[in-house]
Amino acid sequence: RSSGVLGQGAERKVQVTVYLSEAMAKRLEAVRFHLLDEHDVKVSKSAIAEYAISQLSDDLALLARHFGVGER
Repeated sequence: RSSGVLGQGAERKVQVTVYLSEAMAKRLEAVRFHLLDEHDVKVSKSAIAEYAISQLSDDLALLARHFGVGER
């Protein structure tokens, strides 16, 4: 039996740990605040991270270049 949490759309969520720089953690909070304050959208940090990962995974070559890995 999984200890995951049900999220939007009844999809099972699992806990992961990520480490961010202090500046990036502040940016994440700023994004959350902006969405709530300017767009009246309440969203979790997890949802923002999930969205970012889904967008990044669409172009893995771009991500590889960011981390300094050449094309094979």
